[in-house]
Amino acid sequence: MAALYDRPRSGAGPRIEKAEKQRIIAMVCAQPPPGQARWTVRLIAEEAKERQLVGQIGRESVRLLLQQHDLKPWREKNVACPETERGIYRENGRRAGAVGSPFEGIDSIQIVTVVGSNNQAD
Repeated sequence: MAALYDRPRSGAGPRIEKAEKQRIIAMVCAQPPPGQARWTVRLIAEEAKERQLVGQIGRESVRLLLQQHDLKPWREKNVACPETERGIYRENGRRAGAVGSPFEGIDSIQIVTVVGSNNQAD
């Protein structure tokens, strides 16, 4: 049975600690920096270094970290944003519109009934 399990291997340990990974994930779940529409792998790596969340991190490490957590921040609907309002959302993640009565806020409604058509051929 010992052949089924790997023995501990020598070599370097992980360069990014668990706490650092958690801080990067928290950063990705927040809004992107001003002037940026969404997070990209390159932007995440640059911001993590700039904010001193990690000493060094490469794009591939960021990609693997996002993959492990099933995050795709370039798709806005997959990221938890605290500013998300309650409502109905379409499949693409965009709001479907206000929820409520279609006549909410309207004081009076004029109903027009059309009896016949004026477009008769002569």
